[in-house]
Order: sequence, then C-alpha cells, then structure tokens
Amino acid sequence: MSETPKKETHTPQKRTRTASSASTAAAIKPFFARKRVLIPLAVVVILVGTWVMYYRPLKIWYREARQERVLREQLVAIRKYNSQLRVDIQSLETSEGIQDYARSELGLVQKGEHAVVVLQGGKPLKEPTNTREQEIQKLQDTAKPFGSWTPFLDALFGTK
Repeated sequence: MSETPKKETHTPQKRTRTASSASTAAAIKPFFARKRVLIPLAVVVILVGTWVMYYRPLKIWYREARQERVLREQLVAIRKYNSQLRVDIQSLETSEGIQDYARSELGLVQKGEHAVVVLQGGKPLKEPTNTREQEIQKLQDTAKPFGSWTPFLDALFGTK
C-alpha cells in the first residue's frame, strides 16, 4: 500500500509589531516630512537659477529699451523746439518781428516810448530762456519711460 503524502496546512500567524517594524514606520514618516521640505526647496532653487540665467539679458534689454524711449522723447522735444525756432525765424523776417525782438531781447525803444527795467538784486530781471541743450538735459533727468515702474526697474537693474 502506498502512502499518500500528507498535506501540510499553513496556518496564518498573527502579525505583531516588533521593534524592527516600529523603526520601519518611523523611517517612512521622515520621508514624507522631507518631501514637504524638498519640494519648496527645489522650487526656490529653480527660481534662483532662472533669475541668474535671465538677469543679465533682461538688464541689457531694459537699458536699451529705456534709452530708446528717452531718445524718442528727446526727439519729440527737439522737433518741438525746431518748429518754435521756425516760427521765430518767420517773425524775424518781418519788420514788426524785428522791432519786438529789439524791444524784448535788446531793450531798445522807439522815439516817444519809455523803457521800464525791473531790477532784482541789482540786475535786470529777465525771464529765463532755456536753450535746446537745457531742455534735452531736463528731459533726460526727469524721463520716466516706463511710467511709475521706472524707479523700481532702475533700482532693480542698476540704471542711473
């Protein structure tokens, strides 16, 4: 007679928490805690890297764009000044224009007229006239080509 092999029965054992399984659970927790730190840190590193890569080209672009806008404003001012000079030249081509210029700039008077000179500090008071160069310099000093953002962008990119 042949013997039939006996089947071994496997009985599931109850799992109990041992010291090694407790340390595994503790090791898992810092991983998630590290994830909370690593993600913002990675974002900061990426942002700083991007800033470092793009700062110099943006600085160059800003300075060129600023200079272009300032030059455009100066061109408008020069054109306005030139048109005013054309009007002055046309008025000086007439005898009335010459007389007005002689009265206002040279202080000359015709017979029967009286000149009144207002003094301030012992010197004749005269309206200040701006030259073209003064107008251009004033424009360059007060130019805000990017509106209210100009002071911030100037400080950011080290302009002026």
